[in-house]
Amino acid sequence: MIGSIGTGSIGAALRGRAELALAVAAAVPPVLRGGLLPPPHRLPRTVLALARNGGTLALLAELAAARFPDRPAMIDEFGEISFAELHRRVVAVAGAMHEAWHIGPGSAVAVLARNHRHFPEAVLAASRLGAELVLLNTELAPDQLARILARHRPELLVADAEFFEKLPSSAHAGPTVIALGPGEGDAPGPGAGITLEALAGSGLDAPRGRLQGPITMLTSGTTGLAKSAPRQTGIAAGLSMAGALPVLALETTDVIYAAPPFFHFYGFGMLTAGLALGATVVTRRSFDPSRVLEAVERHRVTVLPGVPTMHQRILDLPDGQRYDTSSVRLVLTGAAPVSPALSRRLQERYGPVLVNAYGATELGVLALAAPEDLRECPETVGRALPGVSLRILRPDRTQAPPGEVGELFARGPMMFAGYTGGTERKEEVDGHLSTGDLARLDDRGRLFVVGRADDMIVSGGENIFTNEVEDVLAGHPDVAEAAVVGVPDEDLGSRMRAYLVPRDGTTITLDEVKDYVRARLERYKVPRELVLLDELPRNATGKILHARLREVPVSDLCGYSHTNHSQGR
Repeated sequence: MIGSIGTGSIGAALRGRAELALAVAAAVPPVLRGGLLPPPHRLPRTVLALARNGGTLALLAELAAARFPDRPAMIDEFGEISFAELHRRVVAVAGAMHEAWHIGPGSAVAVLARNHRHFPEAVLAASRLGAELVLLNTELAPDQLARILARHRPELLVADAEFFEKLPSSAHAGPTVIALGPGEGDAPGPGAGITLEALAGSGLDAPRGRLQGPITMLTSGTTGLAKSAPRQTGIAAGLSMAGALPVLALETTDVIYAAPPFFHFYGFGMLTAGLALGATVVTRRSFDPSRVLEAVERHRVTVLPGVPTMHQRILDLPDGQRYDTSSVRLVLTGAAPVSPALSRRLQERYGPVLVNAYGATELGVLALAAPEDLRECPETVGRALPGVSLRILRPDRTQAPPGEVGELFARGPMMFAGYTGGTERKEEVDGHLSTGDLARLDDRGRLFVVGRADDMIVSGGENIFTNEVEDVLAGHPDVAEAAVVGVPDEDLGSRMRAYLVPRDGTTITLDEVKDYVRARLERYKVPRELVLLDELPRNATGKILHARLREVPVSDLCGYSHTNHSQGR
């Protein structure tokens, strides 16, 4: 039954709860091994924090402050901040927000900031008050930002001063609070003079015992204005993530370098994981591959998450091998497809410690590929987490058997209820939401994503899945990055065009590409056209913007390669 929950879903829901119980059981050993339970002498303060904060994200900061008051919670360009100091500032900011603007349940607080300590200060303060959190993409154009602010009408907008020029002058979204330290409040723009630093020094307390408000994140927005996907956090989400512990084996002593942006589900997950563990999060306002390796060596980073393009740029550094990365025991990739070639390079550099995470803003984390999965099969995105149900459905929405490609639908504890401010919804089948991905499952339960449903190319009656061709092209020794799109063709319906970024100092021709692909894939999967670029257009989370590629000027193409068609981000 499409678009509603039928009687079969009741049994599915019960099975999901049983799977969650198994996830909790499986998580017990890594919880004990990783020191995630408080020691006896810290138990009273831990219980008190639970009673005071209920189920809010602010609980994480108070628990960590109770257990590890002097441990660095975050290291950024501002220096170090301990868990005790972070918690103190969160309480004061929340108190000032409540006192001055009456922020509480039913209110909305938007955050437009890069990766630094003031991001969690603003987020946790709003969380403590039970307000809705709206996490804004820092790469939004002014018009997009204005439309999204109009959609949510937040009482407060917590923003880095650098983004003031993007803000609509006529927006009535409440005062703007600058999420930077002293001296930053004189920047021009709405709300100038109101600083988070001043709120943190207010000495005020905030109401306690609030329930967590919705956390709203924006979708990738690769096909238009980003949609707002709110979700309620709770025990189910925590239990869902418990299923990941046996694979990730995170520990309280971990040092996490959080490069993905905090406004995205991936980066936000790394930030909150650090808070939940009491682990130290190292970050910088913007990504710089050499600075990442410097930080890994200096701070003995143990967990290195990143989107594939970040990992690739780190590996491509000419002098990258001179840095000591022996402390890294977990490399995590996600948010965008990772090619088998990059997967192998990461394992060669760091050892058998690579884990791939697959998920969606609307659904949360759905699957993890453990190191042994990636060694055996670099193409897989992993196995479903306990409590997550995956279905591969044919066009008529019947179940596809293992090995057959169909559209991937999923259900899990972190599934959102629907987009904000509109009636548009993704298709739902028996409680399972469409991911928009084409995928298959093997007979061992491993998931393989072969492309987006709207990116599939039908050429001469043959279905071509873009991920498969892109993975092959990315394996060419002279190719740094690859993307494939379909373009109209009078005879075939569509023909395949490849966009490649050559490695520095190399050249590549269409004939080379054809020979390379022809030796590895069927004839109809060989690209007929080639465009060489300086870089591929990507969004903030590393996903290739295929629609933008079609806009690249390719005059007089005629099936031959052209160079230097640069397309910026």
